[in-house]
Amino acid sequence: MARFKKSVFTNNPGLRGREGEHLVGKALSQLPSEYSFYEDLLLPSNRGDTTQIDHVVFSRFGVFVIETKNYSSWIFAGKDNRFWTQVFRGGRKHKFQNPLRQNYKHIKALETLTGLPPHVFYNIIVFTGKAEFKTPRPESVLYLSELISYIYKIRNEKPLTEEEMNKAITDVLGNTGQFVPELQAEHVDNLQEKHGKSMDFMHETPPNPLIIFICRLCQTRAFWRVLYLCVMGAILWGMYKWLMRQLFSILQ
Repeated sequence: MARFKKSVFTNNPGLRGREGEHLVGKALSQLPSEYSFYEDLLLPSNRGDTTQIDHVVFSRFGVFVIETKNYSSWIFAGKDNRFWTQVFRGGRKHKFQNPLRQNYKHIKALETLTGLPPHVFYNIIVFTGKAEFKTPRPESVLYLSELISYIYKIRNEKPLTEEEMNKAITDVLGNTGQFVPELQAEHVDNLQEKHGKSMDFMHETPPNPLIIFICRLCQTRAFWRVLYLCVMGAILWGMYKWLMRQLFSILQ
């Protein structure tokens, strides 16, 4: 079964992505034992580089390949569009790669590794934040609350045998580079070369817990109130000391 990495929500895109993946992993843990899921897999692609997959669920009924987006904005999407668009408060827009196309590359890598036919793979996109679609959602683009029921309703007409499923799992896990730092670094370098350093789907390494705590603290109203009182207190204390020095100089 998958390993879990705790993460927290901050304004850092990499940490926000990790938080979304953690929520999906928590939901997938509700699946019965006939489903096996694995997360954060770094696999060789059929283009000669590497590809990173958020979650893969193996079952006799199908292989569910899941790409997670932890967004909180309006989403304008089209199944066949190359890019989708986020619209934030105030009207700011951000284009991001169509996750269905992104995840299709993941599926092709899994097909190559496992030798399984295309009909057993399911391309699933999960939005874990408060995203609101302003255009019709493609069928397999889900909110987190819909994920488990969607997986349950899939019953492939030609289910895999137990042997085929176990072999596929072995083939995938035998080729993953998720625990090899050199491959992780190479994967990030390849993404930066193709898309630049600001791509939304890049998995960043979370900072240490102290930085995470500070980031969370900075998002609370109480923090800003305390900071305001501290600043005002420091200003008043400085004025008090200045006035006392002036008073003493006059008295002398």
